[in-house]
Amino acid sequence: MRRQWPPGVQAAIGFAAAIFFLLAAIAEGISVNGLRDHGLRAQATVVEVHGGRSSYVMAEFTTNRGQFVLVEVDDYYWIPRPQVGDTATLIYEPDNPANVQDARIAVNHTITIILVLSGLMMLALASWYLRQAIRRK
Repeated sequence: MRRQWPPGVQAAIGFAAAIFFLLAAIAEGISVNGLRDHGLRAQATVVEVHGGRSSYVMAEFTTNRGQFVLVEVDDYYWIPRPQVGDTATLIYEPDNPANVQDARIAVNHTITIILVLSGLMMLALASWYLRQAIRRK
């Protein structure tokens, strides 16, 4: 026969997991929005276009501090397909200008949403186990 932990222990583990998932969701949300909220904008010029499965462009720009940067942009939103010489507005991290994002790309909150839903499911499960522990007393 399989031995199970008491419902109170399962509830405690569930609440701890829920807190973990919800804190991870907050951290992910801050990370995803960080570049958009605190990044600087620069006009970049496309110098190479690489199509295919993992398409990307190489673009160059000058930061506000005068630093020349050549960067790979893998998430881009050019319609029609980008050509060498095209320009686009990029958002870059002031302390790490190689971390860029096309200004036209929407922020992707998929991982944040998955973490929030996981946290809520763990919270519901932990609540159920807590009810079971209270009923047994």
